[in-house]
Amino acid sequence: MRRINRLLLLLLLFGAIFPFTFPWKEGRPMLDWRELSLPEVAPIELPEFNLPPGESAERQPHQPITLYRWLDNSGGVQFGTTPPTDGIPYETLEVHPDANLIQPPVATSLPQQSQRRESSPSPSLTSPLSTSPQEAMQIMQDAREIREMSQERLRQHEALTQ
Repeated sequence: MRRINRLLLLLLLFGAIFPFTFPWKEGRPMLDWRELSLPEVAPIELPEFNLPPGESAERQPHQPITLYRWLDNSGGVQFGTTPPTDGIPYETLEVHPDANLIQPPVATSLPQQSQRRESSPSPSLTSPLSTSPQEAMQIMQDAREIREMSQERLRQHEALTQ
């Protein structure tokens, strides 16, 4: 298998260099290094983003954003930063930008692990058997709490989008 890979790599290298080195018509190679250039690419024009009146582009972190939710004429749910016009009933929502952040659990057993590592040499990969039963129970409890937090946030998200 290695021989095949090496042979394919050698053929690829030869195929890449051949057009630049082998003499073709009039003793010149098919391609010339000096003629290579990148194509001209037109700059991408981004759409202009207009903020609602009274709002600045710099939002303070951890501040909720006010959104409005309403049903359009076809029954689809619409969201916006300004309330709809024409007397359409709407609902006001506060969205917290940090709602999807999950704080890591505080590890209480880190000093014990570092002391254990200093006292005895450990392999590069830790074995599951090197964790004490109390540490394993704490890890499982932390995982349950994270799962519950994720499920609660999913319920909140589904309530906002319905």
